[in-house]
Amino acid sequence: MIATGPTYSFYYKSPAKDDLKLKEKNWRRIISSFASFMFKDPNNTSVVYPNLEAVIGALRYQLATNKPELGAQIFSVTGNIYQKYLDSKRALGEVPDQDELAKLRDDLGIAMRDAQKPAAIKKSGAVFGAGKFEDLVVDELMGYLKQRYADDALFRKIMDAVKAQLVRLVAYSATADTEMTGTIGTDGITVTGKNLLGRAMMKLVGLK
Repeated sequence: MIATGPTYSFYYKSPAKDDLKLKEKNWRRIISSFASFMFKDPNNTSVVYPNLEAVIGALRYQLATNKPELGAQIFSVTGNIYQKYLDSKRALGEVPDQDELAKLRDDLGIAMRDAQKPAAIKKSGAVFGAGKFEDLVVDELMGYLKQRYADDALFRKIMDAVKAQLVRLVAYSATADTEMTGTIGTDGITVTGKNLLGRAMMKLVGLK
């Protein structure tokens, strides 16, 4: 199906607005790449990633570098980035302040995003092939998105509404755009950028 409905951007700091009429104002944040969900690597289900940003980072290495093993090492829950997050979470105590906990989750997403930037990949000694990644990543993301769709009732409800309303989703970045993100034009319709993450989310529910 062609997405002929409204065009909405989403990211981890999206403003609260119940565009989908689900009585869920934070739906854009809920589907963002920083949202918490334990994704299992389909090639080794003992490897788990704490959010979709970590999945994307791992896929950069696995699909398009000469050091695919670094994907799980850096971005899984056993990696240094997530372990540092756990240390910070424990420091908040047994009953953490929810605002402080939310900030920690955002910081985790930012750290996962920063760890996959070109300079970070270069520092690891890996060689990244952007074209190969772009050709393969949307299909690879499908398996991960299907996990969340199957196991997360709220995510499924949101994505079903996206499908029913023929919504076009655009993954937004407040910093530098990547191949995963796009920008909505001033007309509210035109999308610039490759928007591979937005396209993958739409493909999950049969939209293009």
